[in-house]
Amino acid sequence: MTILKFAVFFIGWAVLAALVPVPDVGDAALWRLCAEAEPLGVLIVFTLAFWLIERRRVKLRLIGEAPRATLVGVLGGVIWTGIVVNVLFALDAISIDTADGASPLVVWAVALLLNTVMQELLIRGYLYRMLDASYNKAAAVLVTTALFTFLHGGAIEAGPLAVANVVAMSLLMCAVLEWTGSLIAPICMHFIWNFVCGLVLGGISLADDYPSIFVMAATGNPLLSGGSYLIEASVVTLATSLVMALVFAILTFVRVRKGN
Repeated sequence: MTILKFAVFFIGWAVLAALVPVPDVGDAALWRLCAEAEPLGVLIVFTLAFWLIERRRVKLRLIGEAPRATLVGVLGGVIWTGIVVNVLFALDAISIDTADGASPLVVWAVALLLNTVMQELLIRGYLYRMLDASYNKAAAVLVTTALFTFLHGGAIEAGPLAVANVVAMSLLMCAVLEWTGSLIAPICMHFIWNFVCGLVLGGISLADDYPSIFVMAATGNPLLSGGSYLIEASVVTLATSLVMALVFAILTFVRVRKGN
């Protein structure tokens, strides 16, 4: 029954999100904003519907301690992104050059935020909590990480290291979610990563129409720089994500042992 609900939720959302048309607006930034808002709106409807149908048996824990979760997410995102980018620059593995820019930056940033909220709500919202309630946290992490990897199909084309980075990122987001008890923290971390590495530096792949303020290029060892796939296929990204995931997992374990 859990597998059936999982499939109905995901497939139903995907089909309906594909069927609902995106308004035909002339401005590229506004169109992308609408394109990100549409699947998020459908997802919110599906989440509420399934939650109510199950008579609120699944505890979503979307907000939690919002101020603490926001602080953890912002600091975690800055540290995570900062370590990866600064290490790559220090090793002369990457360089940046100016691009055409991302104007209006605020609209593109809001669109990117909506995309991030959609991804985290889909992966670590109802589906994650349902698997946790029906099975255990290990099952929730494994299945949703597989789904997260599937949704980032470009990583498969980029090779094993890029796939490992997507998996490591999902593990990190799950660990942050468990430690804070709030979806706000992984949303903040995920958004900061996408904003800095994608919208600002142009070092990760977003939707094709997203611009970037700078253009990143690989200048060093492909294992460090990620080659043509840049940050997404860098061993520095993998190591940083895994270490941070381990840290948050240990913090969660200690908190559970103390009964807090």
